[in-house]
Amino acid sequence: MKLTSLLLSSAAVLVAGSAFAADLPAKKAAPAAAVVACPAFGAGFFQLPGSDTCISFNGYMRAQMGFQSAADRAAAAGTAENLNAAYSNAASWRLNVDARSNTEIGVVRGYGRTSGAAVGQAYVQAGGFTAGLAGTWMGNGGGYIASDFGSHTSATQLAYSMALGGSTLAVSVVNSNVNVVSSATTAPVAPDMMVTISVPLGGATLGLGAVSHVTSGTTSGSENGYAVGATLGFAPAAGISMGIEGAYADGALGYLGTATQAASIDSTIEDIYDTDSATAVTDSNTGYVVSAYMSAAAGPGSIGLLGSYTVLSDSNSDTTGTAVELNYTWTVAKNLTVSPAIAYLTADDGTDTANTTKAILRINRDF
Repeated sequence: MKLTSLLLSSAAVLVAGSAFAADLPAKKAAPAAAVVACPAFGAGFFQLPGSDTCISFNGYMRAQMGFQSAADRAAAAGTAENLNAAYSNAASWRLNVDARSNTEIGVVRGYGRTSGAAVGQAYVQAGGFTAGLAGTWMGNGGGYIASDFGSHTSATQLAYSMALGGSTLAVSVVNSNVNVVSSATTAPVAPDMMVTISVPLGGATLGLGAVSHVTSGTTSGSENGYAVGATLGFAPAAGISMGIEGAYADGALGYLGTATQAASIDSTIEDIYDTDSATAVTDSNTGYVVSAYMSAAAGPGSIGLLGSYTVLSDSNSDTTGTAVELNYTWTVAKNLTVSPAIAYLTADDGTDTANTTKAILRINRDF
């Protein structure tokens, strides 16, 4: 066969094959699975494809800037108080993950909260039991950052809650290491036992609780400590919410939030608590915290007012700290808020007094 005839024959076969392939039905990609909402668990939950688990993601990204005057930053001779930068700029974020599913024993839930590398909460709930790192009813510590007010201290625990009429009773075995202020002088020798109850009172909710705390003594034997507290939240009118919280501790200061309170209020108080105070902040001290807040809708946002008063005591003296903040949260657009605020903070250890006034601007993108 001549070369010309061979080439023509091959071309004819290719054309015919292409025409036959064009007549075949086109192979389409499988359609993507539609997102199915889970309204039974609340807004924002959706079902994971191929699973009976419903999941929700939410959180925020925040930028915060602050300024305090040079006069307020002046330190007394020989002390280290109030040496904060005049200007500060910081950023933070939080991610909450909530996974739930209906099972033969009821709803099984897993919840996690993280801010960068820090794990804020991580627990499993099923049949009334909660196991893992979960929030406690105490430890607000003044709630200096307004949007975090009410975010109480978390602790690793095994808890069981039950309904009593309209109230909820919970009993918890808590890892006391989380709530030790100074392990250099005391160490836990037994888990803490916590009992809390939440009672609805018309349009208000009352929370009461008590917890034991046993540590080794500074020399020998053991020291028995405890903490008690109460919270009351209510909404007296549309667009208005208010609340008050209080806690007292004897030999269990970790439950007042004082291990982190100094940093959250301001290094003004931290300096006095940690370096300049005649009051040693350890679990063997006594102390109390009283906090209050109010939020009211105003235009395209809300006005917030909050404050706290803290007293720590030992055999030598009392250390007191006060924090007050007034802020306005302006909703610029959906899920975007800008919050200017003014805060006044003071501390007194019986020898020295320190105070500062701060102007703050927070920008939040919620999701």
